[in-house]
Amino acid sequence: MYTVKNRLITAILLFSLSLLFISCPFLIESDPVYSSTQDPKARSETNYNAGVQWRREIFGSGVWYSPSIIADGYCYFPAGAIPGGGSNIVKIDLDNGRVLWESKRFLGNFRSIVNAGNYIFAYMNNIINRDGYVYVIDINNGELAATVKLGETDTEARQNGLTSGNFTVTSSEYIFWGSAASVSPASRGIRRLDTSDVDFDKDPNEVQIIIPDLVWSDNSSTITSNIIYDNGIIYFITWSGLLVAVDAETKAEKWRQNTPFQLTWSNSVLALYDDKILAMDSKIISYNKNTGELILESDNLVNKPAAISLRFNLHNNILYYIDDDQTKVVSVNIDTLEIIWTRDLREHYLQSYAGHHTYTSRPHIYNGKVFVTSNTGLRVYNADTGAFIGVNTSVNYSENGSIMYNNKLLVLNYNHNNGYTSTFLTAVLCN
Repeated sequence: MYTVKNRLITAILLFSLSLLFISCPFLIESDPVYSSTQDPKARSETNYNAGVQWRREIFGSGVWYSPSIIADGYCYFPAGAIPGGGSNIVKIDLDNGRVLWESKRFLGNFRSIVNAGNYIFAYMNNIINRDGYVYVIDINNGELAATVKLGETDTEARQNGLTSGNFTVTSSEYIFWGSAASVSPASRGIRRLDTSDVDFDKDPNEVQIIIPDLVWSDNSSTITSNIIYDNGIIYFITWSGLLVAVDAETKAEKWRQNTPFQLTWSNSVLALYDDKILAMDSKIISYNKNTGELILESDNLVNKPAAISLRFNLHNNILYYIDDDQTKVVSVNIDTLEIIWTRDLREHYLQSYAGHHTYTSRPHIYNGKVFVTSNTGLRVYNADTGAFIGVNTSVNYSENGSIMYNNKLLVLNYNHNNGYTSTFLTAVLCN
């Protein structure tokens, strides 16, 4: 029987427990740990009204290491992980988002795509018995135009091919790429495919064997940076820390310069601006692009540039980059190599949520503003001061799908709904 005495005892116990929680605040979780099923706990922020011109759903997903490219005024989007298997390339009208053609499906994912002349050259990644193949696609209709194997045997084709962590670059008729430590020492260096060697009169499914030239090699050096092409010269950094300039036509070495970026597993980054070439890793160093002469060297950077996907841009003598943690936008004066401003994405969130958010694209500069996507929205900053202008939460993520074309920002973003992920390419009008 529940007596008055029992009620009194219960009340005393409940009161005592309440005092315990009040006196022991560590028992109460006031700022919950982030969960992907929860809305991110953002601080109150100004909304940026991004004018979405069009949004196109993509049948598949983006490939983070193979970004979209702009050629002849159109976007060529490499779509991977297509339902049912395979990858293809989609040509999209930049004015209205209309799909003009889709190529056939290929097994595996694209390692890199480049435009040379009237064709897209696509290198596939991690294909059983197909590594070391290049598929050539007609830019006008999306039809397969040629199939190229980069060696007499599968082993030779793989050794001559593009390896993980490196990037291709094209001149008017040549395509260049670097090799990594995973290939044999004899194959390491810079290779070149002469696109004029491709016979377009052959059946496009007939495999043409074309051995790419070994343009440059030195002590079996692995290439650890992106490759830059400018006015007939290619520039790159090796595993041993050499910054090298090579004539793209004659293959003659123009100059070499030692850098402090030796034996680094994280790729160094190269950028070209006027007569300077910038080498970026643990610090930023500027060299004369014609002679290799050292111009200026910064102190060691607290926030080093991210090698992933080359997340930087140059505008009006200012370098803007995403740091290696992908949580900060950094602005640097190219002439002095001094930091102008740094903007930390984690400032926008409550403390326990801050570590779960990253910038997901390179910074793009237009009309005095910096546009950069994060996993929770398109963020806009003042290009001169770094002051936060606003965020549009309907445009998020981006990976490597972000490209600035005139006043239009193309963003690859995702919509997660009931366990199904939709991929969209969105055109945002910047103002």
